[in-house]
Amino acid sequence: MNCTAGTGCYVKLTDQTNESTGTRRVWLDAVKFVLTATPVYTVSGYVRDTNTNGISGVTISDGTRTATTDSNGYYTLTGVPAGSYTLTPSRSGYSFSPSSLSVSISGNLSNQNFTGTLLTYSVSGRITTSSGTGISSVTVSDGTRSASTDSNGYYTLSGVPAGSYTLTPSRSGYSFSPTSRSISVSGNVSGHDFTGTLLTYSVSGRITTSSGTGISSVTVSDGTRTATTNSSGDYTLTGVPAGSYTLTPSRSGYNFSPTNRSISVSGNVSGHDFTGTLITYSISGRITTSSGTGISSVTVSDGTRTATTNSTGDYTLTGVPAGSYILTPSRSGYSFSPTSRSISVSSNLTGQDFTGTATATTYTVSGRITTSSGTGISSVTVSDGTRTATTNSTGDYTLTGVPAGSYTLTPSRSGYSFSPTNRSIGVSGNLTGQDFTGTPITYSVSGRITTSSGTGISSVTVSDGTRTATTNSTGDYTLTGVSA
Repeated sequence: MNCTAGTGCYVKLTDQTNESTGTRRVWLDAVKFVLTATPVYTVSGYVRDTNTNGISGVTISDGTRTATTDSNGYYTLTGVPAGSYTLTPSRSGYSFSPSSLSVSISGNLSNQNFTGTLLTYSVSGRITTSSGTGISSVTVSDGTRSASTDSNGYYTLSGVPAGSYTLTPSRSGYSFSPTSRSISVSGNVSGHDFTGTLLTYSVSGRITTSSGTGISSVTVSDGTRTATTNSSGDYTLTGVPAGSYTLTPSRSGYNFSPTNRSISVSGNVSGHDFTGTLITYSISGRITTSSGTGISSVTVSDGTRTATTNSTGDYTLTGVPAGSYILTPSRSGYSFSPTSRSISVSSNLTGQDFTGTATATTYTVSGRITTSSGTGISSVTVSDGTRTATTNSTGDYTLTGVPAGSYTLTPSRSGYSFSPTNRSIGVSGNLTGQDFTGTPITYSVSGRITTSSGTGISSVTVSDGTRTATTNSTGDYTLTGVSA
């Protein structure tokens, strides 16, 4: 039977059972029914966040029916019969306020609204050096959010929704291990640590004179690190992090060009060269007689440099580096007072005067006395018949105050003979190269070792403390080369 709601329907009932005798048959020819439809309604509203932005993908249920919010956060439940219901929103990763709404339906219902809040968590850890020292100012990112490590290396990413992320640390001038971490977030997570290594580089160069000769012992600094040039003038600063620096060379007594260099380091860099110039000064004075008359042609030396007095007795030593020196004047036929001056030079120095006195003209006679192998022999006395000099540890000697004339030089030392035994010389100026060769004079010591019956004893070692000899089969021995 098909009936349209609100119209009359007729049903004919027929009894088709077999009847026994004496029963009554009843016909119901027409029964009229009227069908009435049950009314249904809609329930609608929206779900928004605290900033009134619609939240899509939220499921709203009345316990039987569901609807999902659209891209603007709106939803509509349809086909809801009259009655009482509880509306409940749900979406993974969100909490809602209110958590549910109790509604009574007797007609279409709107403005059944909810506020959704994204559930978020924190991700934390620490970034340290290999020795465990915290590294500050490292940025850690999950791809959307970032956090920076504090002075102890700790970081915390907050507001992280549930999900899978890749944590990546970064700071200019550092590498990290591991380079990243894959994490899954469904609650607060900690202990996501990294180890950072400072990337460092080298800075090198050379410091030379203007002629290209390397200058050693120059200190080069970038403000934190220092290096010292070697004998060739080369230097290398190591362990330099990426950044901007000012290189400054320094060594007492030198100026440098340029005075410094501004550099940017992002890898190993070379060729940061400087030119050094030795700072020098002048030393001047005058050499006169006791009456104040200048003495010319006097040589004044500081041990390295020399200057000669002019016709008025004035001299100037130039190119003298800072330091301590001994000034010594000299001219044949003169003695000077003082004989020398000890000076300290840190600027131009004047007034280093001497008084010269004319003396009888004398000369020096010098030479060396060695063994045949060239080793100097000390303590040998050399005489010209009037004056004597003694050889030093290298065998050198100098006779001084020798007037012009003819002399016989004779060396002597106990226990030595010399070749030649003497030298005849003529002196009219300073004389050098008057050499001799000395030979130690040695002797033999011999004897015999026997039994009490006079039989020679062989293989006996006899020593004088330096040399040894062994008795032969007859007991005889001889020590040779024994000095007096």
